[in-house]
Amino acid sequence: MKRILAAAIGLLLTAASPPPQKMGLHIIISTAGDHLRARFHTDQPVTEIGFDDVQSPENEALLKPVRQRQWRPVGAGWLPCDGRLARRDGTPFQDADLDLYPDDVPLNYIDPLLFQAGGGFVLSSRYLLADQKRFDTTLVFLPRDGEFFDMGAPGLANVVQRDFTRAMYLGPADSLTGADGARVVASADFPAWARGRILAGLKSSQAFYTERIGLPLPWQPTLILAQLPSALDQRTSMIGKPAPGGVVTLRFFGPEALSGGETSRASLDRVVAHEVFHFWDAFVARLQNGDSAPWLFEGGAEYAALLARRAAGQLDDQAFYQEIDRTLSSCRRQLGTRGLGQLPTQERYRLAYPCGMVIQWVADMAIQHATHQQSGIFDLWRDLLNKGRAQGGFYRLEDFRAELAAADSSALTAVDLLLAPDGGNRWTRLRNQMGAYGVHTEPALESEMDTRLALFGHLVELDCAKTGSWQLSEGMGGFQLYLGSRACQHFGPTLEIRAVEGFSLLSDTYAAHSAAMQKCAFGKTVDLTLGNGQSIGVVCSQPMAPLAYSPPDFVVTGLP
Repeated sequence: MKRILAAAIGLLLTAASPPPQKMGLHIIISTAGDHLRARFHTDQPVTEIGFDDVQSPENEALLKPVRQRQWRPVGAGWLPCDGRLARRDGTPFQDADLDLYPDDVPLNYIDPLLFQAGGGFVLSSRYLLADQKRFDTTLVFLPRDGEFFDMGAPGLANVVQRDFTRAMYLGPADSLTGADGARVVASADFPAWARGRILAGLKSSQAFYTERIGLPLPWQPTLILAQLPSALDQRTSMIGKPAPGGVVTLRFFGPEALSGGETSRASLDRVVAHEVFHFWDAFVARLQNGDSAPWLFEGGAEYAALLARRAAGQLDDQAFYQEIDRTLSSCRRQLGTRGLGQLPTQERYRLAYPCGMVIQWVADMAIQHATHQQSGIFDLWRDLLNKGRAQGGFYRLEDFRAELAAADSSALTAVDLLLAPDGGNRWTRLRNQMGAYGVHTEPALESEMDTRLALFGHLVELDCAKTGSWQLSEGMGGFQLYLGSRACQHFGPTLEIRAVEGFSLLSDTYAAHSAAMQKCAFGKTVDLTLGNGQSIGVVCSQPMAPLAYSPPDFVVTGLP
């Protein structure tokens, strides 16, 4: 009995004992030529320092090989750095230096750890955060003479940082300039036309959102503009990333992104307007448990950007409808019969953009119909953000559904058509519901990809004088046509084609097909614009078949 009592007392004492105190880990960051130097110091000797991603354990598996490749311990006797920093012989240490080299390629939907911009470096500091159960990590950035450190708020250099969420920049002071109410970090050779267009887009979209939502931003925006090498596994030529404090980082991959062509300008306008809306839906307040429904904030930014671009005169009515139709087609093709709410994480983020925008469009049309055009989607966002601010900075998916149901309960039924698996009539029911809101539609033609395949199938057969296997895949600025070893008059083994008869294959597929069909009807030459800007002419001696309709798909021909 005494033994049992003693054991029980021991268990009680163990349970009541305080958790072990965290050890201080201090990291000092400075520039070192073409990379950053990180100096680690622990309050007591340790045998290893383990890292962990504070947002997603999934990211750690992706980050380990990047750390091993791009993070190099200084001095002999250290293990390669993947998920931990340790000596080969296991001896304790308190001090260690790491050289951190830029890695420009994004990993799935997360950012690079470190990349160059404006002659300096942008560091995603959350990847330096050590094991939170063991360490209390702090950061200090030490600018050298002629350098500055910035987190979107002035006066933070040489201060101990515990905030691992902001975009952190360290580099030359002369790369920071101010213009049109924004602070800009960019190299001197960044194209002037792109810089001017980005600033104009930021200013116009910020003013538009402020007026429509009615919530002014508490910060002056900071733009970080980075020109990076072309990323071979990246399907887009530009990526935007907002951060707390009003910071937007725009990364441009390869020369095509800043070519100044129609496609690159349109993409630039869209990305800027999209990221600026995130100042509101991700930082004025943000979605609680955002990984569960990224379609809400990403779709919100996509649709808001579409309305902002139209208000700024960047889209006429025809282009506006084309954007909606392209988004409907993309969502239909990628979602298939699945429900948006049941997708795995990576696909959930990828489809959040097109399908999330469709949901926002449905909500906007429902609200406008219910209020006789007196209110719309921005009124819903204003109420949602105000509720989020009253709830500690977080709005919830249930809040969005409640706001939408209050405007029109039928909108929830329409939204759930995309969130739940398809029962067999998803798009027919959605089209009927949009018709009830006053949206005019028509049956859709073949998908954009089917349209491109039909166009190039016809041209390849004529140019190569025989049929055979070939492939067409989306590239950085157009589409890659792969013919292998086939002998053709104009087409080579591999060719990047940007436009047909002056119409972009990325943004004006149906116009490109229509223009080529007219040329083929009279046996004329079809002009193709290549990725390098050169043109070739392919004689089209036989008529093309017209495009077929694909019910129950639909396109928008008029809005109330």
